[in-house]
Amino acid sequence: MPAGAFAAAVLALGLAWWLPQPTAVPMPSDTDELAVNAELDSLVIDEDPELYAWLADAPVATGPRL
Repeated sequence: MPAGAFAAAVLALGLAWWLPQPTAVPMPSDTDELAVNAELDSLVIDEDPELYAWLADAPVATGPRL
């Protein structure tokens, strides 16, 4: 019985050592994310500012949907 437990432990340790370890993915910093969001916002607004101004002033339907 002890020999089987020892063999299983050695096998488990061998597999744990042999299997590849997950690599850490670098996370973007908050300043990088803010810069990207600001750039996207400026691109969208530069596209057609009159449309977005109209959307901001458009009435919103509040009645029941049919």
